[in-house]
Amino acid sequence: MAETTADVVDILSSVTYTDKPLRPNECRLLKLHETCTGDDIRVSLTVCSLDFDRRDSRYYALSYTWGHPYGESEDGTELTSTGKSPIIVCDGIPLKVKRNLFEALLQLAARRYFVDLWIDAICIDQSDDSERTKQIQLMADIYSKAKEVIIWLGCGDDESKEAIPIIEKFGRQLLLAQGPHIPFNDRTYLESHGLYPLSETQWKAILIFFRRRWFRRVW
Repeated sequence: MAETTADVVDILSSVTYTDKPLRPNECRLLKLHETCTGDDIRVSLTVCSLDFDRRDSRYYALSYTWGHPYGESEDGTELTSTGKSPIIVCDGIPLKVKRNLFEALLQLAARRYFVDLWIDAICIDQSDDSERTKQIQLMADIYSKAKEVIIWLGCGDDESKEAIPIIEKFGRQLLLAQGPHIPFNDRTYLESHGLYPLSETQWKAILIFFRRRWFRRVW
């Protein structure tokens, strides 16, 4: 990236949002540039009115955690897996973001999600307390009116690779079950559907997976 560290900001200044002011019942949306390559993430902001029916929605909302998926990283670093600071370019301004959000943006770019996105850390002027308060009051509308809510649990690891297929299998059986619950106390049923027995390693992987901070967040 051509910009130097001295050019990087931690919070976009209010000046950056001057030409994108928010009126009542409006929010900003972020769009990934199709020119994003590797870890070079570039985005632009636009303003969107929330006065529409959800069936006409054109944006996606990201649900994630600001910090490390499991809490603070062991070494306290915010460097990416490649050893770089998690920096994106927003409307031409280099912006340092949290590593977890940066990794989410990397995945979205890799999957070519060049769509309108609502991401609180960037779409809200974090230097303006009044705006933050008003936008927080709109969050229920923002999420409920999104075309889809994209959930980012964090990067995969050995435990998630072990746990997710098992959880998916339980989920499929829950949908097929004749009732709202899987009869977990019916060993014959579980065995016939490949849901039993689970090894200690598998149970541990599931437990660790659900320790991710996203499962304890509100939004």
